[in-house]
Amino acid sequence: MRITTQIPTCIERQVLGSLVGAVGCFFLLGVGICCGIETAMLFPLGLLAILLLGHAHQRYRMAIDGSYTMVQGRCTAIQAVRLSRRAKKVVIQGDEGVLVVRLNRRLPTGIAVGTAVRLYLSEHTAIYQQDGAYYITAYLALEVDNREADQTS
Repeated sequence: MRITTQIPTCIERQVLGSLVGAVGCFFLLGVGICCGIETAMLFPLGLLAILLLGHAHQRYRMAIDGSYTMVQGRCTAIQAVRLSRRAKKVVIQGDEGVLVVRLNRRLPTGIAVGTAVRLYLSEHTAIYQQDGAYYITAYLALEVDNREADQTS
C-alpha cells in the first residue's frame, strides 16, 4: 500500500509502522478499559499510542514538505564492533566526499561493500568534519539503491 508517490519507501515504512503500533496500542487500551483494568495501568499504553501517532505525523509532514536530504553513494567499508561483529559504522563514498555513518539501527539487508546506497538526512542533522570525512550520527533511513543496481544488471 502506497500513501503517496512523493514519500521514499523507507520513510513510508516508518510512518506505516508507527501507525500500526498506535492502532494496536489504542486497541489494547480499549480492551483494557472494557475489562475494567485500572486507569493507572493503562496510562502508559495510551501515552505510547499518542507518541507513536506524533512520530508518524512528524515523519509524514517531513516527507511531504521535502525537509530531508538524500545522499547517494557507494559503501566502501563496514566497520564492526570487535566482540559481537555487529556493524557499527558504514563508510560511504559520495559526490560530496567520504561520509562515515554511525549506525543507530541494524545494518539494512543487502548493504555490502561496493553496493550503491541512499542515505536520508533531516535538515537538522548535525554533520561533523574530521580528517577529511563527514561524520553523521543521526539519520532518517539508509537503504540499498535498487535503481542503480537494476541498471548495472
